[in-house]
Amino acid sequence: MDQEGFINRLQELLDKEQLSPSGLATRINMQRSTMSHLLSGRNKPSVELISKLVSEFDISADWLLFGNSVNKEPKQESKAPELPFIKEEEKPVYTRQQKEYTSVNNAKTSMVILLKEDGTYERITSG
Repeated sequence: MDQEGFINRLQELLDKEQLSPSGLATRINMQRSTMSHLLSGRNKPSVELISKLVSEFDISADWLLFGNSVNKEPKQESKAPELPFIKEEEKPVYTRQQKEYTSVNNAKTSMVILLKEDGTYERITSG
């Protein structure tokens, strides 16, 4: 992950949504200092933060982390930046079988997040 690119895309999201860093933190239930540390480059984003941003704004994790777009339509010129929002009809439908996941030390895993190449994710919880 290119941290500077991530910071630019996070700022682009803030501009598009007309949010301040503290407004974003409030909206996704994170501490304001987390946003400050991310935007300054002090900290890297956590999986929890990426998950919350992807869920709240329906954007591609692949775009947010790496700048890869999932849009297949040509970009249109506009004053507002175009973010690669995933259209409902483009979201894959997954079926899953119940599996038990264990770690190396045989401790039960409570949740697994699968990040897909197309920018979507699947959250699998046990029990």
